Amino acid sequence: MTGRRVAVATFAALVQAQSVWAHEDGDAVASAPSSWDGAVMLLLLTAAMMYLVGTLQLRRRGAHVRTVERAAFWIGWLSMFAAVSPRFDAAAALAFSSHMAQHELLMLIGAPLMIVGRPILPWLWALPTRVRPAAAVGLQSRALSGLWR
Repeated sequence: MTGRRVAVATFAALVQAQSVWAHEDGDAVASAPSSWDGAVMLLLLTAAMMYLVGTLQLRRRGAHVRTVERAAFWIGWLSMFAAVSPRFDAAAALAFSSHMAQHELLMLIGAPLMIVGRPILPWLWALPTRVRPAAAVGLQSRALSGLWR
């Protein structure tokens, strides 16, 4: 193909190009959050409530979660919650830069900080007394501990 034909073909492709959305059609996203967004926010709210209840349970028993761990968990949780909030999610569907900022908040800030917060012990203490030992044994299983490592 000659240089002129390549230029014409490229120009034709650019003229016919349509908007590219990050995941789906922007009009559909801007109208309302999806059920997936609601499920993720519900899971994050559950994680927050369990962390709070477990931290309070540990404090009542004379143990405590270190301040740096609590701060890391809550900063990570807030960044994850903000990243999946309906406004940010709608912006992420409309602009690729917002979409990538959402990814960075989730992968580089939220998830690592929540892990630094060491949430498993508070989450275990948030469970009912009868369920807690079975959950602890399940968490110590070879398959799950290998996956965690």
